[in-house]
Amino acid sequence: MNNNTIELILGISIGSIFCKVSILARLTYNYVNRQANYSYYFFLAFFLIGIPNLYGQKFEENDSLRNAQYIKLYEQAVTENNETLRLQYLDSIKKYAEQSSSPFLKLNALICEIDQAAYQNDSTLIFKLYNRATLLINKNNIPYRDPLSLKLELQHSKNKLRFTNLPADSVLKDFHRVYEEAYAAKNYTIATEAIGRIALLYRNKKELGKAITHNQIEVEIALKTGDSIEIAASRITELDLSYQLLPRPITSDLIAPLIKKGLALDTYLQEKGLLHWHPFSQLYLAKFYIHDRSYDKSNAILLNISDTEDIRIVFSKYEHLSEIAKATNNLEDYRKYISKFKFYAYKTQRPFVALNANNYLLDYAIKTNQKDSAKHYAKRLEFNLKQVDTAQYLDYIYTAYNTLSTYYTDFNLDEERKYKEYTNATSKQIINNQKKALTEILHFKDERNQLQVENQKLFDSLSFSQKNFFIVLIIILLLSVSVFIVLNRNKKYKELVTIIEEEKNMIAEKVARKNIVLNNKTTLYLDEIKYIKSDRNYVEFHVNGKNIIDRNKLSTVMKELPPNFIKVHRSYIINKNFIKSQTSTVITLDPNIEIPLSRSYKGKIN
Repeated sequence: MNNNTIELILGISIGSIFCKVSILARLTYNYVNRQANYSYYFFLAFFLIGIPNLYGQKFEENDSLRNAQYIKLYEQAVTENNETLRLQYLDSIKKYAEQSSSPFLKLNALICEIDQAAYQNDSTLIFKLYNRATLLINKNNIPYRDPLSLKLELQHSKNKLRFTNLPADSVLKDFHRVYEEAYAAKNYTIATEAIGRIALLYRNKKELGKAITHNQIEVEIALKTGDSIEIAASRITELDLSYQLLPRPITSDLIAPLIKKGLALDTYLQEKGLLHWHPFSQLYLAKFYIHDRSYDKSNAILLNISDTEDIRIVFSKYEHLSEIAKATNNLEDYRKYISKFKFYAYKTQRPFVALNANNYLLDYAIKTNQKDSAKHYAKRLEFNLKQVDTAQYLDYIYTAYNTLSTYYTDFNLDEERKYKEYTNATSKQIINNQKKALTEILHFKDERNQLQVENQKLFDSLSFSQKNFFIVLIIILLLSVSVFIVLNRNKKYKELVTIIEEEKNMIAEKVARKNIVLNNKTTLYLDEIKYIKSDRNYVEFHVNGKNIIDRNKLSTVMKELPPNFIKVHRSYIINKNFIKSQTSTVITLDPNIEIPLSRSYKGKIN
């Protein structure tokens, strides 16, 4: 707040006080002389009460605007990795949130504080702040679909994945929930990031088919946001996954489409001024040129990347330069670049990065016949292999096994044979993952095509109704009149009694029914079904530890079930006979199956 603004506020305040004193004196005189009326008192109330409230509201709005500006500046500082500005803007955000009575400003400040705690790897503070934010949401009845609530839950899911030992599948459910709620609320920015996280988790699990299908959804939703950063992030993930799906060995004709995509993305980032994201696209483009054997192009791109970039960028830069030197057998450059790669790789303290650095160091030692160095790095490489997830980093594992096999050639045949077998097994695993991914992609395309056909049928039927609206309206009116006449003439309401009896018989039939036959012809005993879950156009029946999938809708299935089956969530139906315990948000079924309980369905639980 500058000096001119302060002088203006003081001037308004002094003028307001002077007016109030003058009016109060005039009113007192009128009262003594019995000249006062109600309009005077209304005027007094306005000046004594209205004006302070009016200015208080204005100051509150100013705080909100300033807070919003500082949040934008904070997010920009995060993107630019500017620690000094980041802390300054965070202090301003907290200051205006404390001055304000708005729970939304306070919640936004807490979200920024959690973000800073995550940057500093302070997991204790992260979850402490999250608990405060949750209490604030509950106290002020902020709905789950509110943008800030969704932002908090997305942030919390990311932190659980990073700072706890929870299994990835558990966190996947959290991301799915955030995505579904955000998409339903048309909050496409949150939805894009949530579905992007889902794609990356499937990528890390090497479920590439699921990863690429979720990434395609991410790209589509990112375009809806119009946010260049979201679009860039989704397209970078698309490049990575497309590369993962390429059959090995990668040839020039296979990599050509990805080079074209990489160049298009590089141009897009430069046009949008997304300098922070530009090095990522350059790294992928450099990698693609290496597979195309266009080493000069790759080299030029990599040498243009500064060593002051984020460490993830820099170690990848020297990793690719080491690969070029290795491929061209330029031992002088090889020695120079692997030394740099080693420095940055060890600095990350990430086992899989160190594994790749030690792999290059061992290969260089073998090529230059440095036996002591080769022995040293072979031991380090074998140690790294025990640290990393061998299912996640298959490309790195394959290369490491192959290098160790070369190292043990001629002097330890058992070790050489062992690592050759490992190399072959890893190669088969990579091929199997790619086949599985392609199958999942085709399945996803079939599903989408089927949905499009169903949507088109629905649209066609809707179009017919629209074209024949007046005819349909007349028919409905005639039918309504006919029903009214029939009901009036039937004084004893025989039809109503018949309807009631039919409903009673239907309920009795459902209760007595012992089994249900699915669309896929599977027969299930009702007393064995614990719960039913919907997933798009499919329904999962959970029976005695088994999952039976049927193409159906939850609403259709519900009509076929007896009263002991109740809906507790838009995606879940449970068998009340298996309820073990219940909280405000979760129902636990025997033995320990947790089912989410939505607010809108709580009243159905006795």
